[in-house]
Amino acid sequence: MWEETLLAAYRDYLYRRVLTPLAERVDQWRAEDITHEDLDAALHVAHTELQKVYALVTGPRRELAAAAVADRRWYEAFLAEVPPPDDDDDEGAPADE
Repeated sequence: MWEETLLAAYRDYLYRRVLTPLAERVDQWRAEDITHEDLDAALHVAHTELQKVYALVTGPRRELAAAAVADRRWYEAFLAEVPPPDDDDDEGAPADE
């Protein structure tokens, strides 16, 4: 259960990291504050980054878990909010599937 929470939170973080700036650019475009070319550039960047995110989140769970743990700033913040269960539980750190 804890591992599922970890992976879901990291997926959410990865998607938001890419899609939030894109959403902001779309809002700017709708307000006619940026050009179509600016929007095209933002779409290209988001598409490139989303391909990487998609490969990670649809790949082996152990790779996503390893990426989450390696992202130290994110992982430490996650642990502060959602501490892992006691060692006596079966729901400890990410499993190696």
